Amino acid sequence: MTTSAFTMEGTAAPAPTPDQVRVLVIEDDPLVCDALCAYLEDTGYHVLAAADGHAGMTLFHREHPDIVLTDLRLPKLSGHQVLELIAHATPETPLIVVSGVTLLNDVIEALKHHAWDYVLKPLHDMAMLEGAIQRSLQRARLIQSNRRIREDLEDINRRLHQTVERLRHDEETGHKIQNRLLPEDGAHFGDILFRRSIHPAMYLCGDFIDYFRIDERHTGFYMTDVSGHDAASAFVTVMLKTLVGAYRDAFWQRGDQTILHPDEMLARINEDLIRQELGKYCTMFYGVLDHDRDSLYCSSAGQFPYPVMIEGCETRPLKFRSRPVGLFPEAAYTARELRLPRRFQLVLVSDGVLELMPSDRSRTRAQRFLELIDPDQDIDGLVRRLRLDGHDERPDDVSILTLSRGHDNG
Repeated sequence: MTTSAFTMEGTAAPAPTPDQVRVLVIEDDPLVCDALCAYLEDTGYHVLAAADGHAGMTLFHREHPDIVLTDLRLPKLSGHQVLELIAHATPETPLIVVSGVTLLNDVIEALKHHAWDYVLKPLHDMAMLEGAIQRSLQRARLIQSNRRIREDLEDINRRLHQTVERLRHDEETGHKIQNRLLPEDGAHFGDILFRRSIHPAMYLCGDFIDYFRIDERHTGFYMTDVSGHDAASAFVTVMLKTLVGAYRDAFWQRGDQTILHPDEMLARINEDLIRQELGKYCTMFYGVLDHDRDSLYCSSAGQFPYPVMIEGCETRPLKFRSRPVGLFPEAAYTARELRLPRRFQLVLVSDGVLELMPSDRSRTRAQRFLELIDPDQDIDGLVRRLRLDGHDERPDDVSILTLSRGHDNG
């Protein structure tokens, strides 16, 4: 913002001294004109004088005075016309009528024609004229200051709008890139069906889901929820996909077994994120399906709500006590093996789901979510029960991942 109208402390800039102000006097009476000019010059003003309206307008356009004093009864061009012309050309120029006309209608008419003040002749006390000039100059400074502030604000708003549009474009581009990185919804690995549903709070999302073939025997998958839901959080989700891909490449190329061991994977990712010093951490659930053993090896890094295993009409949370990755250098993770039933559904959700649960003193939001799960419904039914299929704003990203076998669609 410019500081021409305000000092750095935010107060009004000092008023100009008389020697910095040019006054145009338009007066057809030579004695009055000389008296006005003499007083103003003695006070320190730079004075321009004209004896009629035409001459006054010529001087005005040539010299651009800071303030104009005019009589109403002028030859060639009346004072009212002078007021109209100057107000139309430069509305911020102060206009003071100095006239012997005392009729109220004339005064009102002059004010309608944009006069800022009205001083009556004869001038017995020149201090009245000086006061009118100072008041008008002060008002002009305020108008100019307000205009500059308004222009500065309009410029700031214009640049802000352009920045927002660029950010929105960048976010839309990032959103498209993020979506392209997601795996196909409804992918089968053996007889296991993977479904996913992600509902960002904003354009970019701090949640991410991935599942992928490791080899003919193993399938890996994970859900992560990065702190925040801004561009930086979205960047971390992309970096996590890259890291997991690097460990899968290490398995293919060098036989590195890390990607097959969920606890070791989370420990390595924890080290990787801390080393990057991104100021971000995330919860993460990582699992490996062993299709030959028909089992799931899994580990959690602070994933909450806990994953829910559905077998028949029974729903049970898989409870892990663990810390997020990217926050504690000494964090350790444990893995467990689960034998997979012939018919089951495993449901994982990000903690944004908890924001959708009504508060209830008798039950936690996690308990209310657990009660919301219908064993006979698939992911689409859960989306409907959570009312995520609308376009309502939500306070946090919400993600759902399901693994199922032999589970009828609800």
